[in-house]
Amino acid sequence: MQFGTLTHGDSQLARLGRIFVVFREMLGRRVYVLMALSPVATLSEGFGIALLLPLFGAIDRQGSPSKSAVGAAGGFLGWLPLPTSVVPLLLLIGFAFLLKAVLKFAAEALKVYLEATLIQKLRVSMFESYTNLSYRAFASRNTGHYVNVLGGQVNRFVRAFGAVLTTLMQFLASVVYLVMVWVANWKFACIAILGGGLFISCMQTLTGYVRRLSRETSAEQSNLNTQIVQVIHALKYLMATGQAPVLSQRIVASCGRVFGFQLRTGIARSFTVSAREPLSVALVLLLIGVHVQFLGQPLGAILVALLLLDRATKALLGGQAGWQQTAELMGSVEIVQDELRQGVDSAEVRGTQGVGDFQGSVRFEGVSFSYEGKAGDVLDVADLDFAANQTVALVGRSGAGKSTVADLLTMLLRPTAGRILIDGVDANLIDPRTWRRQLGYVCQETVVFDETIAGNICLSEDGYLKDPECRKRVHEAAKLAFADEFIVAMPEGYNTVVGDRGVRLSGGQRQRLFIARELYKRPAMLILDEATSALDGESEAAIQASIDALRGQMAVVVIAHRLATIKNSDYVYVLGNGRIVEHGSYAELHRDTSSHLRRMIELQSL
Repeated sequence: MQFGTLTHGDSQLARLGRIFVVFREMLGRRVYVLMALSPVATLSEGFGIALLLPLFGAIDRQGSPSKSAVGAAGGFLGWLPLPTSVVPLLLLIGFAFLLKAVLKFAAEALKVYLEATLIQKLRVSMFESYTNLSYRAFASRNTGHYVNVLGGQVNRFVRAFGAVLTTLMQFLASVVYLVMVWVANWKFACIAILGGGLFISCMQTLTGYVRRLSRETSAEQSNLNTQIVQVIHALKYLMATGQAPVLSQRIVASCGRVFGFQLRTGIARSFTVSAREPLSVALVLLLIGVHVQFLGQPLGAILVALLLLDRATKALLGGQAGWQQTAELMGSVEIVQDELRQGVDSAEVRGTQGVGDFQGSVRFEGVSFSYEGKAGDVLDVADLDFAANQTVALVGRSGAGKSTVADLLTMLLRPTAGRILIDGVDANLIDPRTWRRQLGYVCQETVVFDETIAGNICLSEDGYLKDPECRKRVHEAAKLAFADEFIVAMPEGYNTVVGDRGVRLSGGQRQRLFIARELYKRPAMLILDEATSALDGESEAAIQASIDALRGQMAVVVIAHRLATIKNSDYVYVLGNGRIVEHGSYAELHRDTSSHLRRMIELQSL
């Protein structure tokens, strides 16, 4: 998706044009149709207003409109074959205003449709952008930021679309009305245009002030959402330790800043709304006074021009109000644009080659990895081999690089040196999505969704209820993960809803449910990153028995601190400070009294 760029130095007209380009590129030519309906509706209404003087002339002359009456209407009706009686003129005026109503309805209906289309398209595009980000780019932002953008900022972006349309349609209407006023009485129009220009100039300073407030409000709202999400996620701990008031003070302070920005924005908006009618009346009175006093024309001669000018003034003020609302929402437009742009710039680099069924091995050849801005390598010139249908263990102290190896295996991270071969194919040539579909991954932080247990395992809303094969696989996966026993003991069994992040389950139950989901996939490689860290001894033993039962059926990568879980591994790599310090079978390393693994085992009294 392409889009224009907003810069703070743009004029108001340039900014309005750039914002319109953003929406046009998202919605296509339908925006032009909507924009065309406004001036056509305005012309229809202006035509109806212009017919009033011929109508008055027909009434005065008992059905015979005079040339002077038509001329007083501005001359632009002179070339039309107007009816000569009151009733046809009334019908023609009624038809003009009816046509205007139909066109206005069509415009509003199309506007609602485009707004709904925009919010749907924007949310889908934003979500796809996030899921296509490289993992490192995604991890550089916190959860509150993403919640703020997908929720509040996207909604404000769509509101900005409505405000921009209102601005443009009202300004177009005012132009059409002023052109008709010019045709009717050019001297009168000159004075009106001069007064309108003076009004817009006076409002520019206020609009710029509101635009600055918009950017500050959006930034502070993002900060507030971040604080709220963090507190909600840690609320149990904060309440248990009495530390909730400390963080709540930050939220209160942020709420105060948002309140201040919104208050000032609201006052500016209130001033514009309250000043609109007095300014409109003052402009009309000024024009009448100038016209009668200095131009010496009777009031009747400028009746149509006055009516059209009244419409033009209201449209101009409505356009100014729409532009001020756009300025209020400008910060959200800029945030959403920046987010979409980052989604393009930071998208995950993907190869084009797919991966067939995993049958050989994943080889690390001289692989190193380091994070930008951090000294030293997290992983330094590592050579590893993960063969199909073998169990490989990675052990070492915290920070040794074990989880980095897991992230490299899933292609969430890419090596800064060396290469990774999957069945002999360089991982850089592979579309990672075709590889990840063959992986099961159980990390230290359990991932449980607020739905039923069965839904958590198969990730299907109704597959468990409607598909016997799905139901069979769910039960098999739960038994392999030793979760079936606690599931069937629940009142609703597999249809039990577990709550937000599995709050209705114990830590061990959540972990076993997590493992069951990965086993349901029947992966070619199962990565267990401290998968038993949250389990009690009995549950850990059960999971270990399940892991042992998988030997020979799939590749299993076990990352563990507690070494009891790796006894039956086919091969063990011991990592230290990002390097492979030793490797071999568990039995070989255990027999070597000088090995690192032996010392680690002795420390754990195994």
